[in-house]
Amino acid sequence: MRHEAFQIGLEFECGGQRWRCTDLGTRTVIAIALEHPEDPSWYNGPPYAVAETVFDEDDLEACKPVEDDPEIRRNLKAVENAVAQQRLEGLEVPSDVIADMERAARGEIGIEEGIQNTQKKFMQYKSTAFAAIHETVDALHQIEAVDERTMRDFDAACLKDPHR
Repeated sequence: MRHEAFQIGLEFECGGQRWRCTDLGTRTVIAIALEHPEDPSWYNGPPYAVAETVFDEDDLEACKPVEDDPEIRRNLKAVENAVAQQRLEGLEVPSDVIADMERAARGEIGIEEGIQNTQKKFMQYKSTAFAAIHETVDALHQIEAVDERTMRDFDAACLKDPHR
């Protein structure tokens, strides 16, 4: 999971255990292991009756959201509704786009990354040479070596017009 996906109270899984986020640092997440279901009072705090554990940037990569978390359920339902609406309008949503939307709903990738992935899947280049040029300029844009206006100019030059 990405650090931005965490919030205090969010439950997640990591290392075969279920955890609850109790605090956030700049690059860390602090959580308690939910291993005493027989007595939930252990999870009231702070202070907590159980030890808090610090997850650093490397640990967060192995964390996964708990599917029964209410916010994740709402997000996944929103994805389901959006796909159903597109299908009602006669538009087919590719399965890899749906998968990216679901990953964003679970907090596994950021919304911006999901949008970029989707846009890339639908890009149609005028030729393979234009594809190579565009991908190079896009990489430069990602590291802010190319500004937004220049990127739009390359979009216009390299991509087929989707409205034609």
